[in-house]
Amino acid sequence: MSDTHAAKKPKITSTGPPLYSELDLAKLTVDATLLGSNETRFATVKYKDARLVYQMAGVSEAMRVPFGLDDGSKFGSKASMKLELSDEQLAFVRAIEDKVVATATKHKADWFPGVKPLPSDDDVRKAFSSRVSVDPEGQYKASLRVNANLADDAKKLKVSTTRRLSGGKIEPPKRGSADDVQWGDHVVPVLQTAGGVWVKKTKKLIDNCFGLIFEASEVLVIKGADEDGAGSFNLGGVEVAEPEEAHEACGGEGGFGGQFC
Repeated sequence: MSDTHAAKKPKITSTGPPLYSELDLAKLTVDATLLGSNETRFATVKYKDARLVYQMAGVSEAMRVPFGLDDGSKFGSKASMKLELSDEQLAFVRAIEDKVVATATKHKADWFPGVKPLPSDDDVRKAFSSRVSVDPEGQYKASLRVNANLADDAKKLKVSTTRRLSGGKIEPPKRGSADDVQWGDHVVPVLQTAGGVWVKKTKKLIDNCFGLIFEASEVLVIKGADEDGAGSFNLGGVEVAEPEEAHEACGGEGGFGGQFC
């Protein structure tokens, strides 16, 4: 008997960058040698001999952006956003920072040659500038501030949007813009190191003498949007609904059921 039914379309999947939980930080290296000759020099950070690029969350654990995306115009700073961290994500970021600080203390004579006498390991630790904010009273979740390139060039932040549907599925991601990242949104960010560890030339160790900056290269916003295709996100096993499924789950075009999809 011939099969009269059309073959079912395969689900949309994406390999994308690795999730933070899949990384083996034993393979993360921080170069001892500083590059550059300006007032700020840099130590290269690599994962398996390449730039550290990873996805900070799976679709099912999207991160809250309490203040949306700050374009930096208010204070003349670089565009950035704060990402709320789970305990596991916080531990991951701290582990990377610990590697940076350990390298700095081991090579402090080369990283801070202008500081006399040689600073103590504790002084070096205190001089590290962390982009993690922790509420000492525990009222608010810890957060990580990451940069975002909004300039119109090849390195510009890529934003995609989707909407979570009933049954744990999501709509097919669509191309969006930085304006889609609003206060209180939940996002799946792809992060990468921005220039490695920066180290200031100084004759006295004070706060913020060296640090590590992450920047978001791609962001998937978990809500509805418009237009084109999306970037390469690791969807972590979360199914993408077929267009007709998304349509039906939202009550059909113009239907009341779509009001809260």
